[in-house]
Amino acid sequence: MSGNIEEGLKPICNDSSKVLILGTFPGQKSICSEKYYTEPRNRFWKIVYLCFTDVDPDACYDKREKFILDKGIALWDVGKTCKREGCSSSDRKSKITSFNKLKDLIEGHPNIELIILNGKTSTKKYFYKYAKENLNIKQNNQNEYTIKVDNSKKVKVMALGSTSGANPVKTDKLKNDWSDALHKVL
Repeated sequence: MSGNIEEGLKPICNDSSKVLILGTFPGQKSICSEKYYTEPRNRFWKIVYLCFTDVDPDACYDKREKFILDKGIALWDVGKTCKREGCSSSDRKSKITSFNKLKDLIEGHPNIELIILNGKTSTKKYFYKYAKENLNIKQNNQNEYTIKVDNSKKVKVMALGSTSGANPVKTDKLKNDWSDALHKVL
């Protein structure tokens, strides 16, 4: 695979974060703008807003960030660096070349109770690859895991349908699944 190595974005997180949402790696538009989920077809912001309100996502990115932080949501990606084939942002044409230090983020934010993987394919595959080497992980079923952070704390991990525009699942179905998961903790 030829191409340049790209570096991902910094996490959006604070001490009140209870849920960590992980993507695979930011799209090229997100990297250029240094903002998560800026691809117009991606439904991430719409779905997260719909889980809490009937209001459309704010056009101002800073207000979007504030919205998720106020709800107790952190945001990051599994991949720290990525090599893409051509000019596509598709996960299928990308290869994670290094991982973010997810263990450090989880241990540094003890209120995190749930990790949601934004996608059941690439994100889940790369998260599991990272987790097998760096976390004490147990697979509960096809799309759910538990990681043991220390002797007493366990964090649930759920892989949900991707918010990508390439995912043919209807927005209402995604919204219901995401809402069910988020409202178990928030």
